[in-house]
Amino acid sequence: GLTFLHSNLGFHGNLKSSNCIVTSRWVLQLTDNGLHDLRKFFDTQLETDDRNRYFKNQLWRSPELLRDGHEAPGTKEGDIYAFGIMLHEIIGRQGPFSTDSYDSYSSEEIITKVKNGKDDSTGMLFRPNILDLCNMPFSENDKVRDAMRDSWSENPRDRPDIRSLRTRLKCMKEGKEGG
Repeated sequence: GLTFLHSNLGFHGNLKSSNCIVTSRWVLQLTDNGLHDLRKFFDTQLETDDRNRYFKNQLWRSPELLRDGHEAPGTKEGDIYAFGIMLHEIIGRQGPFSTDSYDSYSSEEIITKVKNGKDDSTGMLFRPNILDLCNMPFSENDKVRDAMRDSWSENPRDRPDIRSLRTRLKCMKEGKEGG
C-alpha cells in the first residue's frame, strides 16, 4: 500500500478513507492514485458547485497543502498527515473531526482552522481531539496516540515516514504487545 507507493512511486496526494478498499482477501488497496490533474479540475468545479462537499473532501489534507490550494498535488508528508486522520477515524469509528469536541463546526470552519495553524481560542494546533477517543480500542495505547499526534505535526519534516509509522503501529496487530 502506502509503503510501496512512497518507496517506488512518490506519494498518493489524495489519501483518505474513501480511497481505501478492502478486497475479498482482506487486503487493503489504495485507489485514486495518480489522478492529480483530473482531481485539480474536479476540485475547482466542486468548490464552485458544492462548497460543502468540497470542504468535506479536504478534511484529510495537510495544513501546508491546504494553504497551497488546488495546485499542490500532494507530498509524502501530506499522505502521513492523512494517514493520521484515518487512524483517528478507525479508532474513533467516526469520520474525520467527528467527535463531540467538533460537532458544532462545519467542514469549512474546520479547514480554515487547520490552515491557520494555531487555534485563536486555545493557542494549540487545530487537530482531531485524541481525548474524545476514550474507551475506544487502542485509545489508551501511547504508541498509537503518539503516532497519530506525530503524523499531524505542523512542520511536515517532523512527521514520521511510513516505514517508521508501520513499525510503531505493529502493536495494533493481533497477538502483539501494546505500549
